Amino acid sequence: MITSLVKAGETIVIKGDQQPPEGCLKGFVTDEISIYVKVVGLIDMKLETARIDKRIKEIETLKAGMMKKMTIPNYETKVPESIRNDNNEKVAGYDFEIAEQNKQLAELKQFL
Repeated sequence: MITSLVKAGETIVIKGDQQPPEGCLKGFVTDEISIYVKVVGLIDMKLETARIDKRIKEIETLKAGMMKKMTIPNYETKVPESIRNDNNEKVAGYDFEIAEQNKQLAELKQFL
């Protein structure tokens, strides 16, 4: 099913404790799912590095905006608890994605 959804030539499912395939770059999907894409000889590593850097900056901007909202005076009393919880989850999600993008960037740099 995955192969047809992503129009891939070959799809291999691995468990979390198995080693990823050689020459592949790990991509972030969710906190439970990652994707490994064969990159050696297929993509321009410098362009991909620039794309990831750009995405990290976008996420950091989103996080900074959320943090600014969360530090307004009387935030705890003005904003309903459900919204505060949602905002905390968003910040945690931003942190997780930034960490994953940085890991992907480090993995990509090994191919440069």
